[in-house]
Amino acid sequence: ATLKPPATPAVAPRADTIDAQVNYLNGGPAGLAPVTLRSAVEDRGVDFVGYDGFSFGGEDVKEGIEQGPENPFDMEDFDEEEAVSEGTRHGDAPSVQKLNLDSNGAARIAIKDLPVLDRPRSLLAELSWQDANGETLSASTRVPLWPSSVAVGIRTGEWMNRERIRFDVVVLNVDGKPAPGVDAAVDFFQRSTSAHRRRLVGGFYAYGSSTEVKRLE
Repeated sequence: ATLKPPATPAVAPRADTIDAQVNYLNGGPAGLAPVTLRSAVEDRGVDFVGYDGFSFGGEDVKEGIEQGPENPFDMEDFDEEEAVSEGTRHGDAPSVQKLNLDSNGAARIAIKDLPVLDRPRSLLAELSWQDANGETLSASTRVPLWPSSVAVGIRTGEWMNRERIRFDVVVLNVDGKPAPGVDAAVDFFQRSTSAHRRRLVGGFYAYGSSTEVKRLE
């Protein structure tokens, strides 16, 4: 099976399409075969060839104070190796569509109600079907999703101090080519994090933190 997304970049899409083609191993099309398409929007990193060291696709900076969770535990049973937990992946449940291919084993499948993008993400589409022996097979593809037609990147210098900060800014089209004539503004923020420890009854401690983000004038 083959899954083919649109040839043009998906910029701020609220819907997208996937062209599917399923053939049997003997080369003939799987005409009228029932298939299932599962799709989900995922986070992704962004990089472009020739722009090593630049960070693209960051989230919007929100000013204010954010309180971190308190984590109580028994100091006597504390194990540093056990305290390091692996990251948890979060995401919306995938969308599921059931349909039948046409007589040529093909279908153009519309994926609607995509979320409003605030950063580059990707659309994962997976098509599953049963072959002549009843075995379930699948094929998948990922479609890059862009919140705008340009990507802004920033790269800090090899050194910096409180008096002087060196950085580079670049604006590219989503195909990785420079976007000339685009105005870019740079805002500066300060992020401060403080941590505290509070003793609880029974020899436990609760550790907490708070982070403050404020704009620098």
